[in-house]
Amino acid sequence: MEECEEIEKAVENNSDKFFTLGFMRRFDPSYAEAKRKILAGEIGRPILFKGVSLDPASVLGYHLEGVKNGIYAPWFIEMGSHDTDLARWFLEGEPVSSFALGDAYVCKELAKYNDYDNGFSLTKFDNDTAAYIQVGRTATCSHVESEIVGTKGTLRINSVPRRNYLSAFSQEGYVEECQEDFIMRWKEAFKAEMDDFIDCIRTGRAPETTAHDGTMSLKFCIMLHNAYLENKKNKGE
Repeated sequence: MEECEEIEKAVENNSDKFFTLGFMRRFDPSYAEAKRKILAGEIGRPILFKGVSLDPASVLGYHLEGVKNGIYAPWFIEMGSHDTDLARWFLEGEPVSSFALGDAYVCKELAKYNDYDNGFSLTKFDNDTAAYIQVGRTATCSHVESEIVGTKGTLRINSVPRRNYLSAFSQEGYVEECQEDFIMRWKEAFKAEMDDFIDCIRTGRAPETTAHDGTMSLKFCIMLHNAYLENKKNKGE
């Protein structure tokens, strides 16, 4: 948090320069379209954000080695930072209280480091909205999905992690191949994010994503992680 605050001050002191933050999901075509529909009032007032961010179980070994070598990045903080940003972006509010649980269900050794391979959380916002955020490292593929529930409708994004639109019917049954990694899923978003920042520099338009967004996203992530630790403490684990 101290580093985030230093960055915010540096941005304020260099108003002649441009700064943005790598929350590329905002630039993914599907997420950007969802935001446009919300601003147009198509689902009424957004009242609940649901975000699920999962990595394949193949990352567990690498992550555990990192933790053993002092790289402590609990999943609510590392992967969850994108969902906490999206929750603030879609709900247009700030988190006030969280409940979280989970465990080292598969990679038992993570528990020694107060870490987990799956986490689940529910957060209340200051505008009477809520966010459910789930993170995990034990999925069969890289998968991110989101849902925004409004008073007049619901938007769902990437409920099935399709690699493409090819479907196969064979003796093995009906098969759709999944996305292999996050680069495949977010390629368009990364490009759109860079194009937008270049356009800001060329035209003088201020980037929408600010240093403060990064600070508040991290603050939200830490809230989730601390809620997880508090729940474990209350259970006497």
